[in-house]
Amino acid sequence: MQEIIEKFKKNPLGDSDRNKKLEIILTSLVFTFSWGYLLYTWDITTIWPLFGMCNQLLATCALIIGTTMLIRRGRAKYAWVTAGPGLFMLPVTLSAGYLNIVTNFLPKGLHLLAVISLIIMVLMAVIFIDAFKCWYDLLKDPKKQDYEVYWIK
Repeated sequence: MQEIIEKFKKNPLGDSDRNKKLEIILTSLVFTFSWGYLLYTWDITTIWPLFGMCNQLLATCALIIGTTMLIRRGRAKYAWVTAGPGLFMLPVTLSAGYLNIVTNFLPKGLHLLAVISLIIMVLMAVIFIDAFKCWYDLLKDPKKQDYEVYWIK
């Protein structure tokens, strides 16, 4: 979250180590309060499906990012190892999220959980579309592959 904020606005706290620690603590408090609010407002059985969807989407995202790293490092012939499960889990998890919203949250009047689920699904779709564009560019022009790069640019 700190990185996203810094993209849009200069860090108001400054760049010192002390201020970065304060920034991390404040961000942690915001997220902890948010999940605590959800737990306090509803019970664990109500938000358990949201946890499950988040975990599956996170794992799927890790597989897709791993595939991007393999292609970028010039190991595209091994990309199927991570791309196969990632591409399988993407529609499965997104359809489960959709069904969760339509059959679980909205009928019970849990509009906040439905909105949170939808936001998570949209953000993950953005990540996947960007990864697919990156795969296409890298596979179309192998000269863009950098054998020494370990992180996605």
